[in-house]
Amino acid sequence: MRKTLLLGCLVTLAVSSQAQIINEGFEGIDTLPENSYKAYTGGQAYGNWKVVGTPSVTGIDLVRDVWPGSALGSDYWTDLAGTPGPGGITRDLNLKKGTYTLAFLAFTNNGAYQIDFGIQGVESRTISNSLVGADNLPVNANWTLFTEEYEILSDGTYALSFVTPQGGNGNVGIDDILFDTAGGPGGQQAVPEPFTLALGAAGLVSALRRRRHRN
Repeated sequence: MRKTLLLGCLVTLAVSSQAQIINEGFEGIDTLPENSYKAYTGGQAYGNWKVVGTPSVTGIDLVRDVWPGSALGSDYWTDLAGTPGPGGITRDLNLKKGTYTLAFLAFTNNGAYQIDFGIQGVESRTISNSLVGADNLPVNANWTLFTEEYEILSDGTYALSFVTPQGGNGNVGIDDILFDTAGGPGGQQAVPEPFTLALGAAGLVSALRRRRHRN
């Protein structure tokens, strides 16, 4: 697996080696110095994605930062809050009729933020600190795993999007987006079983600090 992250304690996301329709960790979008970010505004290309936001005004940030989570690897992630936000990313997918699984990591350090995600015309979902259960996005600056299943009823082009409607101070990050058929290539379970969570023995990383959004 590309990297190890914290989900309360050190967690490894074990996934199949088979290729997925989307296997996105944001490393290939640009090369940034450590502990830095680059702003992208609405309409700009973002790797295989397009930025959601007001052109030349609002959008997202590509971040290379060991915060949040462990410092065991590089790492790149997307801040939907942007500099400034709000913003998001969207990507068109040519899909066949069938069942698909989405999995991704998210975090926030601001209770006002939410993430709206889904496939346009099929199903959308909101996660935030104000919701409970599987839709709760904790305000603890730790990565949390979210999964969703989609039933595509006919062949066609569909837009997969991740958006936050709020701007202001704080971060709302996403990373490690996996999307594939529910059975995976060749009938393998490409989007986990469902995401094997192996709790590491390294223990907790001390006191992840809350911080204001980068100026």
